[in-house]
Amino acid sequence: MFPHIANALHTQLRRNEPRWNTRGTAEALFADEVEDIALFPHKEEAAAMRVDALDKLKGSTSSLFANCISIALKNGALSEDDWIEALRTFCKAEKLDEPEMRIMTELYKIRITTFWDLISNLDAAIVESLLLNQAGKLREALYEG
Repeated sequence: MFPHIANALHTQLRRNEPRWNTRGTAEALFADEVEDIALFPHKEEAAAMRVDALDKLKGSTSSLFANCISIALKNGALSEDDWIEALRTFCKAEKLDEPEMRIMTELYKIRITTFWDLISNLDAAIVESLLLNQAGKLREALYEG
């Protein structure tokens, strides 16, 4: 499902670039209060998903995502900054072909499993804060050169 949603998002980003790719004033990022939920119970499945995604990236020749692929393969994970770079590349790309969308899907899987590991012992308010901070960093990255 991710590739379909990401492809639709990319199409809309391209159509509406003048609206989002101009620095201006923006509303502050905030979220409604969230409640803590049970810990993520699928650690083994998440670990297997990450291994599978890393295997699928081996031998990838995408120049667009080359740096992110290299980092993911080297570290077995994607940090917040690495993920922001992938998202910035995704948002700014003129066109993404099917292999690049598959690469983005695998990078997404690596990032979410990395994030799950990071937040496994944090309460919901801290997780929400991390996500809002990441969204703010992405906003800033989109306006950089």
